[in-house]
Amino acid sequence: MALTVSSRKTTFAEYQALAAATPLSLRNDLDRIRFPASGLLEASGKISSLLDRASTTGRFSLTGEQGCELQERLAELLWCTTLLCAESGITLRDVAAYSLAQLEARAKDLDPDQR
Repeated sequence: MALTVSSRKTTFAEYQALAAATPLSLRNDLDRIRFPASGLLEASGKISSLLDRASTTGRFSLTGEQGCELQERLAELLWCTTLLCAESGITLRDVAAYSLAQLEARAKDLDPDQR
């Protein structure tokens, strides 16, 4: 399914506000957690299967259709992550900052000149 993507840059805060405002049919406390948690598992499984198919020759190569599917699944992961963040009072910006700090720490561990 091809979608038109706006060329306007969106901040994490804008995305989180818009994504979390999307009405869900199941709005009790447990469903607000279960729905995105299940979505994360489902999208992750589909991504794994897609990447396996794209690597069957021993080389990783995505077709155009597979690239579109991967983007769609990654968008699902982002949306589900955003919903969990909103329910937990965590911002996507904080998650991204924490992730960058982890990457920097790992890079130091991997670079013998930084030890």
